[in-house]
Amino acid sequence: MLQGAALAVGSLALVQPLLASELLFTLVVGSLVFHRRPDRRTWLAFASLAAGLALFLGAAAPSPGRDTASPGGWAAAGLVLLAVVAGLVAVGRLVRGAPRAALFGSASAVSFAGTAALLKEVTGRLPQGVGAVLTQWPPYATAVVGLTAFLLLQSALRAGSLAASQPALTLGDALTSVALGWALFGEQVALGVRVLPEVIGVALIGLGSLGLAHAPSVHGAWDTAAARDGP
Repeated sequence: MLQGAALAVGSLALVQPLLASELLFTLVVGSLVFHRRPDRRTWLAFASLAAGLALFLGAAAPSPGRDTASPGGWAAAGLVLLAVVAGLVAVGRLVRGAPRAALFGSASAVSFAGTAALLKEVTGRLPQGVGAVLTQWPPYATAVVGLTAFLLLQSALRAGSLAASQPALTLGDALTSVALGWALFGEQVALGVRVLPEVIGVALIGLGSLGLAHAPSVHGAWDTAAARDGP
């Protein structure tokens, strides 16, 4: 619900990368639950992720776009997303361990980005009235793609360690969302001389997410959640 509210007033390219901060909150909650004080390496990873987010979003300066996608935009985007997810899953089934976790994590990330884009489409259509929106396809596509993303996430967590899947989840969701924001909603990110700090920001986010995935408090929290949600 809160994600939908954020997407209703902000760009997809801004909201989705901010979800990477979930790991920061997981670190705090996990430390309290598992009574494990973060070590120096974990704090460095924390700082890397936070700095990467700030650097990337500050340099990219995502601009607002349209509230809904351009006519025909979803048909092309849907086919591309389906092909990418199907390809990642197909290759993932051919391998084991960390590579499978990374590939399934990437497929889940692309699906979560697609879910967010669909959710933005739904919120953009709300001025038509709730009843009118419920007669259209976006709410139901959002539910289907969201469920697919969740199942792929569970598969990624079962296939290998969180350290193998988390960077793919974090970066895949953020970068796919930026691409969908541009392709569907006309959102823009700054390029030119700003590309270098954007790339550095993405690298810091990846390093930070990998480091936090190795943190005992974060790892314990995710393992508990995975065990609870189960196969």
